[in-house]
Amino acid sequence: MSQHAGVSNDGVDGFEPGGTTSGSKFLFERACVIGPGLVGGSLGMAMRRRRLAGEVIGVFRRQVSLDEARKIGAVDRGTMELPEAVEGADLVVLAVNVQAMPGLAAQAAPMMKRGSLLTDVGSTKLMLSREIAAIVPPGVHYIPSHPMAGSERRGPACAREDLFDGSVCILTPLPDTPGEVLEKTRELWRGVGGRVVELSPERHDALVAQASHAPHLIAAALMNATSREAIELAGGGFAGMTRIAAGDPPMWRDIVETNPDFVLAALYAFSRSLNEVSEMIRRGDFESLEALLGKAQASRAELDERRAGMRKEHA
Repeated sequence: MSQHAGVSNDGVDGFEPGGTTSGSKFLFERACVIGPGLVGGSLGMAMRRRRLAGEVIGVFRRQVSLDEARKIGAVDRGTMELPEAVEGADLVVLAVNVQAMPGLAAQAAPMMKRGSLLTDVGSTKLMLSREIAAIVPPGVHYIPSHPMAGSERRGPACAREDLFDGSVCILTPLPDTPGEVLEKTRELWRGVGGRVVELSPERHDALVAQASHAPHLIAAALMNATSREAIELAGGGFAGMTRIAAGDPPMWRDIVETNPDFVLAALYAFSRSLNEVSEMIRRGDFESLEALLGKAQASRAELDERRAGMRKEHA
């Protein structure tokens, strides 16, 4: 991947070409994950087992989550005290709901050491890029990240090391991001199995609204529009199409609330496409309907082929 436009290549405290801190055998000596649930816990586990971090510390709200994360190996140690975890960390990852991230960044960033990296796993980027960039003090580097991996399940007990294998990880670096810092962030996500793509925050939110946010709402709407009697007859197709409707409602409200314009645009585009299908049926134009289904079939085959290739690369 070529460097992001506007990225500086000047020397940066704590970074060397090649991405490792001076004298370290790890990409990060100490990593702190704030909120290690499914995604954050999987990242912690992958960093530990693939030797990307010498130590992974988790910050938790509940003791039961801390105990679960320790049990499955998502963290080396855990705490419910943010300063204890952030102090001395080379990497701090925000892995909580999007709207909670700026507040936690405001608490963590002033305690982060010079040359350290702050990133996140949030599903929207425009709001985070604006708000967190304004919070981070000089010498601390913020690069927004979004691994396109996960499931409808939540919590550290669901974390797994291979969650990111073959997945796309989107970075939305800020214009003044030093080149060494950006490369180290790329190495992190490549190291856990991801394929790194770089976009502007606006482009990210527009595309992810189509590929993730709107589909979740469509699955939820289909689930709610289907009668209980029909659901009792449903097979694997219905179950597969509505699987993501099992996702956590507060988390999905948080995502949509931070990306409403692009989500609405994606839903309007889907509505137009669905209306087109309805009109074909109303007119009895089944040749056009078959052509539309064929186009969708071909697109889905391309998606399956691309995903199979990505999995093969990380086998």
